Amino acid sequence: MTTEDHKRKSWYEDEEEEGATPAPSGPGGKAGVVTPGSAGAAAGPSSSVAATMECDAIQSLMEQVHQLYGQYFSGLERRPPNEKHAMLDKRLKALQAGNQPEHLKFRLGALKTQYATYRDLWERKLREKETGR
Repeated sequence: MTTEDHKRKSWYEDEEEEGATPAPSGPGGKAGVVTPGSAGAAAGPSSSVAATMECDAIQSLMEQVHQLYGQYFSGLERRPPNEKHAMLDKRLKALQAGNQPEHLKFRLGALKTQYATYRDLWERKLREKETGR
C-alpha cells in the first residue's frame, strides 16, 4: 500500500465517521462527497445507517407512546397521547416508503407487527373507556 492509498483510505474513514461517503471519481479523477440526504446516497451505506437509526428512534418512540397510554388508562394523564401517536404513525409510514436492504426489511416488519399489536390494544382500551366498562 502506497502513502497515497493510505491517505485515501484514512480520508474515506474520516468522511464515513462524519456521515458522508465519497462519490465516484469524476472525469478529472477527483472524488466528491455525497451527504446522506443527497440523491447519490440513496442506496449507499449511509442510508442504511440512517434507516437503522430511524428504526431505533421509532422503537423508542413506540415504547414512550405505550407508556403514555398506560398512564392515561390508569388515570394519571387526562388526555391520550394523540400527538405522539400521530408522530409515530407518520414516521413509521415514512420509513416504509423507502427502499430498504433486507436486514432492515425484517426489522421494519417486526416494528410494524409490534405497532399493530399496540394500536389494537390502545383502540380497544379507548373504546372500553368511552363506553364506561
